[in-house]
Amino acid sequence: MVQTKAKGKRLQATKAIKNDFAVLWEEDPLFVTIPLEKLRIVRGSMACAYCGKAFQERGTVEEKRAKGDIANESDRSKNRGLPGTTSCLAKGCDARFCDNDCRQLADAVHGAMWHNSGHTKIKSSDWKDFEKFCVSHHWNMGYSYGVTLLTLIKSGKNDLLREKFEAMATIPENKRYSKEEIDDLHLDETWDEGYKLLKKTVGKIYDFSFDEFLRGLGTFSLNNYNGNLYELQSHLNHSCEPNVRLAFSDGKNRLRVEKMPEATINANDELEMSYINSDLDYEERQELLLKHYGFVCSCTKCKREAKTFAVIEIDSETGYIKPPPTSERSRRKSVRFNDEPLISVSKPAIKLAVAVKAN
Repeated sequence: MVQTKAKGKRLQATKAIKNDFAVLWEEDPLFVTIPLEKLRIVRGSMACAYCGKAFQERGTVEEKRAKGDIANESDRSKNRGLPGTTSCLAKGCDARFCDNDCRQLADAVHGAMWHNSGHTKIKSSDWKDFEKFCVSHHWNMGYSYGVTLLTLIKSGKNDLLREKFEAMATIPENKRYSKEEIDDLHLDETWDEGYKLLKKTVGKIYDFSFDEFLRGLGTFSLNNYNGNLYELQSHLNHSCEPNVRLAFSDGKNRLRVEKMPEATINANDELEMSYINSDLDYEERQELLLKHYGFVCSCTKCKREAKTFAVIEIDSETGYIKPPPTSERSRRKSVRFNDEPLISVSKPAIKLAVAVKAN
């Protein structure tokens, strides 16, 4: 990972990668959230209260017995016909988990969301009011950031987790939409009410401002992949001709970063993914990237296709660009990059050379 003036942080290869099917790295999410559409079955004990995986996909009792996964009759009784799952240890809690690993990982926020345990000053009833609001407004980003905030608060003195979150690029959520979109979708009302409910939930133990709320929403919106936040993947910059792609390794949100087939990656080349559908027309790509990610793209594909356009013109009211740009402008200043030294990442299966260059 290096720091550049033009694009902020970037990930680059330490050596040439020749294999078209190379897996560059795998990583588990820093923050796990459950899609709103799964909350009903999660609350009904039919999906994992940590990762959201539905239990009906886990096989029948007979299949588990044949594999020896059911230890004894008492286990079958305890799991209520859901072999291989485990329950919350708190008395009266209906939450169920894929296994002990999910139960332990959920401990950071589970009590606040289900039965107060572990958050003595956070009431689960307050959280459930916020959750119901998110569900009624189909507001996945709000719910996901709420879970992220609870995780950060629960981590307490673990400043490294907060540093990793704050090191991600961000644009305040209200800057990612035009005034017209905010008015049409009543987004300002959603933000105001969502903030009030979330502040009520955490306000007794955490000084939570509206500015932090908007920044946190923007950070999650910009960096999440499939509803989760990943430490290394979040620092991949965009290209309309990417040389890496993302996939999942298993059913528990483990992310795999693969080389794009036929892409050329030499030593010191930047590793880039596509934030959008790169098959869109040049104008559509530029518009989406500027409006929702805060930068004008000048990748090799855009440079080739930009030759027919001469100037940048942005409508101050809508945020739309007309015609699309041709310059090599970097991300706009509303994208905040952390100026602190980069976090050294150390994982058993990954070797990373971390270099920091002063601005």
